[in-house]
Amino acid sequence: MLLAMLMLLLATGTVLAEDVTVELTGGEIAGEVRGQGTASVIATVTNDGSREVYGVRIAAYYSTVNMPPSDPEAADWRIHEFVFEPPLKPTHSVTLRFSDENAGEYVLLEVRYVSAGLGLSYNGRLARLESALQEHDGTAYVATRDLIGLIGGGISYDAATYEVVIMRQGIELRFKEGSRKVKVDGADTTIEHEVRSEDGSSFLPVSDICPLLGVSVVHDPALNMIQLSD
Repeated sequence: MLLAMLMLLLATGTVLAEDVTVELTGGEIAGEVRGQGTASVIATVTNDGSREVYGVRIAAYYSTVNMPPSDPEAADWRIHEFVFEPPLKPTHSVTLRFSDENAGEYVLLEVRYVSAGLGLSYNGRLARLESALQEHDGTAYVATRDLIGLIGGGISYDAATYEVVIMRQGIELRFKEGSRKVKVDGADTTIEHEVRSEDGSSFLPVSDICPLLGVSVVHDPALNMIQLSD
């Protein structure tokens, strides 16, 4: 049976280490010569984050001794790539199987790259959202409570005007679901995309609403990340 030390690395910052876990669940070495057999590996990848995972790149290191490589950069790593169709949803797991020739009994697994769905960060920290980000008409939407829980502020509902009210750092923002009309400190303004409603929750267009609350918005396509900051 294979011995294992499991590590999780991050290639480009697309997914935080704690958001994806990998567990070796099985495997064996076939062959009579130590270090020259065929290794079969069974591992489980679990998505513990709030973003869909489209795929992973895993590197495997084999040895005849239960020791990591003395020089990881010069070591003989075997690369395996997996694409998840459909994407691996949050809280879901998938079992991966692969094999390598001329392998020892010891295997060290590293996740070298994770391709993930659209993410949201605030002041450099990846957000953990209760509701997944949505995309409509080319723009990203975030649940109102998730946004306020992330950037701070308060939410209430004005039953007299049927408006959701957000208060943040002295700014009052009022809106109705299904409308592009927004009041900022009592002044009417029109945003590009309407506020949406789904399953009893309102979803706000990130690029339209955040600047009104004093939060800057930058989209990093390389990380597939919407970066918010004060």
